[in-house]
Amino acid sequence: MLRKAQQGFLLISAVIIIVVVGLLAATVSYVVITNSRSMANQLDAMRAHYIAESGLERAIYAVISSEITCSAVTGHASLTNISFGEGAFTAMATLNNPTAATLTAGVNASATVIPLSSINGYASVGRVTIDSEAINYSGTSSGVDVCGAARCLTNAKRGVASTTAASHLSGASVFQSQCSITSTGDVPATSPVIAERQASGVVVYRFGSGWIVGDTTGTETILGWNGSEWLHVGPYSGVANNQLNDVFVNSLTDSWAVGNRSDISSPGLIIHWNGINWADFSASGLPHENLNAVTCVNSSDCWTVGDAATFAHYNGTSWSHVAPDVSVPSQNINDVSCVVSNDCWAVGQKEGGAPLMVHWNGSAWIRPSASGLPNMDLKSVACVAANDCWAVGQSKTFLYYNGTSWANIIPSASVPNTTMNSIDCINANNCWVVGNPMAGDATFVQWNGSTWVRVFPDVRMANQALYDVSCLDASDCWAVGNVAGIVHWNGSVWSDAAPGIGVPRVNLYGVAYITGSVPPEKASLMTD
Repeated sequence: MLRKAQQGFLLISAVIIIVVVGLLAATVSYVVITNSRSMANQLDAMRAHYIAESGLERAIYAVISSEITCSAVTGHASLTNISFGEGAFTAMATLNNPTAATLTAGVNASATVIPLSSINGYASVGRVTIDSEAINYSGTSSGVDVCGAARCLTNAKRGVASTTAASHLSGASVFQSQCSITSTGDVPATSPVIAERQASGVVVYRFGSGWIVGDTTGTETILGWNGSEWLHVGPYSGVANNQLNDVFVNSLTDSWAVGNRSDISSPGLIIHWNGINWADFSASGLPHENLNAVTCVNSSDCWTVGDAATFAHYNGTSWSHVAPDVSVPSQNINDVSCVVSNDCWAVGQKEGGAPLMVHWNGSAWIRPSASGLPNMDLKSVACVAANDCWAVGQSKTFLYYNGTSWANIIPSASVPNTTMNSIDCINANNCWVVGNPMAGDATFVQWNGSTWVRVFPDVRMANQALYDVSCLDASDCWAVGNVAGIVHWNGSVWSDAAPGIGVPRVNLYGVAYITGSVPPEKASLMTD
């Protein structure tokens, strides 16, 4: 009996040991499987993260290199559901270019909360510019407890991008122009998705290489070239809400624009770009007349012309009125072009049965003889050299100056009988003229070195009047006109160029630029 009892005990013990071992094996197996799955999930999450980062870098490069505009990122074939490694990425972007809000209170150089009149259109994370300071921030708020006012930018890092932190007065404009990009990485590339991660970045646009100005619509119209598209910038505190007629670019930090006076007692409007902001440039002593055109020989030698034979000169410090010779009638002057400091031509409204051309010889503006020329208003003038100038105007008027006298040049029969509004010359054998529409098409006329011929755009632009043209080289010209009309010449064809988001539907009167691109830059938005 004892032996049988021992055998039964041993059997029970063996069963218990087997069960315990089985449970231990199952537990170990579960832990191993769980850890393996956890490691696999972590690995998939890391893969998704790196795929998202790769998609972000791809999108940022596309925007910075002007391969794709910010507005075109979302849904672009090269950035949507793109296979990468064991997954895929999709990039999306938002253009943050809000109408500039203003400071509702002054801020000192160490303030980390920036109170704004509005946060509509500002990115949740990004960079703004106030006066000459660039500021990064990592949040926005509408809470009085956070802002001390109704709206603000939070956790601001001051004086970034090689600028200096400074105090700013209440009412100062707060500018933003950036492309906020988000890239989503998925693993695997097809559904169901196991892991998904996002990466975000910002591209900040810079302005200064090209400008367009025009009519007013509640605020002054100034468009800046960001390297890939024309964007509406401003409003600028202190700049009068008036029509701007012309613009000239000396450098990235030195541009001038002129326009209509704000009231009967004020002089014509002159504003200046210093690389950060456009601001009114005081020009006391000028006649109370609209200013129609501006040009510069260099940064310290500029001319602006306007109504009632108004001529004003900038010497690097201030603008001063220069009364013309008694030979010059009190007519509106529409345009001016200078070869060197002592050789400029201006043109304007006809008078005395002849067109109006006026010459600056270094000491006075004098009207030379214009006998035998058509009695037409002249709208624009461009000089390539002292003996090579063109003037254009009403009824397809083309006048040429050879260094001695002006002559009427009859264009080819293809040129429509309409007003020619602007001319710009790349060299002696390549000039462009734009004008009022004719027969349902915009008017483009090119000088090929021997004759003027009409060039048709790639699409019909019905009733599109064009008021100004500016060329960088033979394959890069811009023209602007009525109802936010912007067109580009690429060396082969004139094509409509849709303006960027927020550009008002107003007439555009002036365009000028010095380089094809001021590339945007990737912004580091660390706020610690």
